[in-house]
Amino acid sequence: MRRRIVLVLLSIAVLAIGVLIVSPRPTQAATFTVTNLNNGGAGSLRGQLSLAADGDTIVFDTNLPDNSVILLTSPIGLGHSVTIDGAAVAGLKISGGGSVRVFGVNLSVTPTLRNLSVINGADTAGGCINANTINMVNVTISGCTSTLRGGGVFLWASTSTLTNVTFSNNHAGTDGGALMVANGATVTITNGTFSNNTAGTDGGALAVDNGSVLTVNNGGFSNNTATAGGGAIRNES
Repeated sequence: MRRRIVLVLLSIAVLAIGVLIVSPRPTQAATFTVTNLNNGGAGSLRGQLSLAADGDTIVFDTNLPDNSVILLTSPIGLGHSVTIDGAAVAGLKISGGGSVRVFGVNLSVTPTLRNLSVINGADTAGGCINANTINMVNVTISGCTSTLRGGGVFLWASTSTLTNVTFSNNHAGTDGGALMVANGATVTITNGTFSNNTAGTDGGALAVDNGSVLTVNNGGFSNNTATAGGGAIRNES
C-alpha cells in the first residue's frame, strides 16, 4: 500500500514539473532605439517600427543632435499599438517634406506619439496623420496640408486622446484646417493650442462631422480662419 502511495505521489510531482516546463512565459514589451535620421533601413525610425509589436516602445538615441529632422520620402504605416517617444532628443521633428503624409494608422490599433513634432505632411486627407485611433502627448502638428479634409490630422470612427498638443500653420482645402473629426469619432483634447490654421471651406482649426463628439478642455484658439464658416470650430454633428 505504501509503495502504491509513493508511486502516485511521484506521478503527481512529474506532472507538476511538466506543467512548469511547458507553460509559456508572458511576453514582455520591448524597446527599440532609433540611431539615425535616415528615411529607412537599419536603425531608422521606419526600420525599428518594422521590428516592433503591440505594446513595444520606440525611443531615440541620446547621441542624435537636438532639433533633429527625420525627412520621409514615403509615409510610415503604423500597424501596431506602439509608443513613439522622442523625449531623448529635444525638438525632434518627423517631416513629410511637403510632399507625403507622415503617418497612416491601420485599423484596430492605437499607437501613441510622445514628445515630438510632426511637420510638413501633405495628402488628400489628413496631411500629417490619418488615423482611426491615436493618442498624442506633448506633440506639435505644424505646416501640414490636405487638398480635402483635416490639414493636420484626420480622425475617423475612433476614440482618441490628445494631451498638450499644438496645431499651427496647417491648411485644409475644404474642412478642418488643423483637425478633422468624423464618422463617429470621439476625441478628448486637454491643453490644446490652435493657431494660424486655415480651411478652404469650414473650420479653420477644427471641423466635426457625422455624429462625432469633440471635447476640448483648456483649449486656446488664435488667428484661425475659414472661407465659408467656423473660423475656429465648425460642428456639423
